[in-house]
Amino acid sequence: MGKLLYILLLFTISHSCFSQTQKQVSGKNALIISGGGTRASWGAGFAKGLAESGKEYEIIGGTSAGALIMSSVALNQFEELETLFNTITNDDVYNVNPIKSNGKIKTLKSIWRTIFGYSSIGESKNLRKLIENIFTKKDYQELIELQKEIFCVVTNLNNSEVSIKTNKNTTYTDLLDWIWASASVPVLMAPVEKDGQIWADGGLIDNVPIDEAIIEGSKHIDIIALFAEEPAKWEYSDKLHDIVGRTSKIVISSTFRDNIIIGQLMSQLEEGTVLNIHYMSREDADFLSNLYSFDNTFLSEGFQRGYEAFKNETRVKRYYIMGSNSQFVKLPN
Repeated sequence: MGKLLYILLLFTISHSCFSQTQKQVSGKNALIISGGGTRASWGAGFAKGLAESGKEYEIIGGTSAGALIMSSVALNQFEELETLFNTITNDDVYNVNPIKSNGKIKTLKSIWRTIFGYSSIGESKNLRKLIENIFTKKDYQELIELQKEIFCVVTNLNNSEVSIKTNKNTTYTDLLDWIWASASVPVLMAPVEKDGQIWADGGLIDNVPIDEAIIEGSKHIDIIALFAEEPAKWEYSDKLHDIVGRTSKIVISSTFRDNIIIGQLMSQLEEGTVLNIHYMSREDADFLSNLYSFDNTFLSEGFQRGYEAFKNETRVKRYYIMGSNSQFVKLPN
């Protein structure tokens, strides 16, 4: 909510000045992929549908799970992504796995690691290796040659601020580390130590980084939101782990929606900016509700569901455009 108030203040103060600056920038096409754990499989399938429809992007940004697949999406490596989700297991992500096959936390291991002072109940060093396999140095060079920008969002735990890391000003090895940090979910995974600071999942603060795409001069923005438009209902439980889980989902859900609102507000700084927001259907979101257990049986189908959601138009679409009167207009679906 603090970030939302800041953007409102920014809009009030700088509307005129910023508009003049932005008009000098040619409009770019951008794709933003939110965080969402295993739902990245759905996002990859959906992005394949966008690519087959003729969509091309100069800017691709992602947070957390979105950051993991952004380079492959930018280079149209959808066969490789499909193979990834057909074969991935928890061993590819965790060197210390905190999750049971049913998605619940391994309680005894969690208690043991807490008692002995670990920073998390699991560790994801294997994920860093996987990222290097997904995003090779050759891929990094190809993105530069194609003049395509990718960026990810990371949270600095030292000062509680968000930071944007892009291939425009980051070395290949450093960018691998930043993507890893962007996907390092606190408590489940150890934070990443880099540049004398502690970094974690970008979704803690900015899970749908629409604002960064607009700042970079994007006029047409597709957003793959790896969550349903409306929060899931919850049946009451008096068990502590159920209440903690529900509380976490509410916090994450509110962050998603604040980021969408912020993107809409920042679009008011530039006439003609178009936001195409593609939400998961409730059915698909529920199918991939186990966000941090990487079972390729589900993720393989998740990829297909994402692709079919685009082809069959079963996702929830919300289209908006900024008019000349600084009003954000919802277009017919």
